[in-house]
Amino acid sequence: MGRKRISKGWCCQKDRCAKLSSVIPGTASFQFTTTMERNFVEIGLENHQVRCLVDSGASFSCISQHQLYRLNTTTAIQRSTINSAIGVCGEVHAIIGEIVLQLSFGQYKINQKFRIFETLHAKAILGLDFLRDNKVKTDFENMTLYDTDSKRIQQ
Repeated sequence: MGRKRISKGWCCQKDRCAKLSSVIPGTASFQFTTTMERNFVEIGLENHQVRCLVDSGASFSCISQHQLYRLNTTTAIQRSTINSAIGVCGEVHAIIGEIVLQLSFGQYKINQKFRIFETLHAKAILGLDFLRDNKVKTDFENMTLYDTDSKRIQQ
């Protein structure tokens, strides 16, 4: 296998992150392939189709300020009970507020609280709060999410 230039993907350029991570842009001597699409689900978010990251490592569900504005929702933004959060690289991000939005997976509809960040690397993140509160089961063999009644949520 030849060396491949890493051209797509995200790599934090901050000095602190570079010290914490061995990920650098450039040429890789070994290519590890994973399909990030499989960590994402297409959901209805306030009647708009949005590609959301499913992340059990995120303590709570999040949405970017830009994506929230694109939804054009009339739901009021509330003051968050949490003021900031630590990102994957150890950086601190301010939380703008929180909002409850309606999620839909076909006929399955729920209200979900999202913390609003100025920027995210995904449009929205379904975090551990969503997975735990809805008793979501993950079938990695079929790359499918199930609710408590074993009804398929998303594949």
